[in-house]
Order: sequence, then C-alpha cells, then structure tokens
Amino acid sequence: MVLGLLAAARFTEPLVTRIGARAVITLGLALLGAALLFGSRTDGSDGYGRAAIWLTVLGVGMGLSLITAQSSALITLPPARAGVGSGLLQTLRQVGGAVGIAAFGSLLAGAYRGALDTGGLSAGAAHRAGKSVVAADAIAREAGRPALGAAAHTAYVHGMTVVLLVAGLVAVGSAVLVAARMPAAGPAGGDAGGDAAEAGPAARAADAGDPRQSGT
Repeated sequence: MVLGLLAAARFTEPLVTRIGARAVITLGLALLGAALLFGSRTDGSDGYGRAAIWLTVLGVGMGLSLITAQSSALITLPPARAGVGSGLLQTLRQVGGAVGIAAFGSLLAGAYRGALDTGGLSAGAAHRAGKSVVAADAIAREAGRPALGAAAHTAYVHGMTVVLLVAGLVAVGSAVLVAARMPAAGPAGGDAGGDAAEAGPAARAADAGDPRQSGT
C-alpha cells in the first residue's frame, strides 16, 4: 500500500494538469473501490501475493483521491484563509478516520460473532471466543478443540470480507457522486494558460518598453 501511495504522490500533479481534478478524484475512488471489492474475494487459502496486488492498487487509489481532493479544496480558498482551511481539513480527516474505524470495526465484530460456531461451549467461553480470534485460539488450546480455532479464523475472514465489500461499495458510490456532482474544471493551468496568452502581447510590450513612454 505504501508503494501505491508513493506512486500516486509522484503522478498526481501531472494527471491533474492533463485531465483535471474531478477526473483524477473519480479515478482514484474507482481504483479504491475496485481494490476493496477484489480484496473482499480473498480467503484463507490465498497467499500474500493476492493481498499485495490489491493493497498496492488501494494505495494508488487513496493517493490519487485524497491528495487531489485536499489540494482542490485548499486552492479555492483565499490565501488569508488557507491556514484555517488546512486545519479544518485535518480535523475532518481525523474525525472521519475515527468514525470509519468505529463503524467498520463494529461491522467486523458483528460479522465475526455471527459466523463463529461456538456449539458445545459454555456461555462464558462462547462470549469470550466471540470477542476476538486471539481469545478463541486460547480457548481452543485450553479445551483441546482445534476445530474452534479453525472456525474462528474462518469467521474472521468472513468478517473482513463483509467489511471490504461494504467499503468497496461506498468507494464506488463516492466515485459516481464525484463524477456527477463535483463542479467541472478544466485541467490545471488551462485557464491560466489562456490568461497568459491574452496578456502575452501586453506583457511583451511592457518588457520591451513602450516607445511612446521611452520618448517622453
């Protein structure tokens, strides 16, 4: 994922210059959603190679969408309010991250408990096993029930599948929303290039010196 983020940080600015911020954010969210949906198909028999692929794509999508979105938000502010805007964005990122962790963590815990087979365990042991995979493994060792440990691992993979699937659908929906609702803007530098072209003769005249002014 870090490699994907580094690659996105390198190529985000040229992409924004070429195709515009809205297209880059949409592309990033689409890659993010595709990576999460692909990751949701991972099971316990898959090696790390599969995870490395979708985590790398995930990093690219995160970099393209987050970096461009933050820059696009700040560039619309006057210089005097840039500090306030940056602080607000950082606050929103922190709050959003905390809310997302809480929501998806609750979803993972619920899916894990719902898929865990605790048949034959006492109520207390079943409650402990439903709290985490580590607790379930400990109970399996204590009770001499390796099947419980295997069931806990399978239930955890199921919970992660649910989380990744929901997160992927949210990312795809966000990509559609950005593509449909974000104000269109030309590639970065397009307007500036037009203004420079219009101001070019005047600027060149000023640089060369106006003959009428030099004669006075």
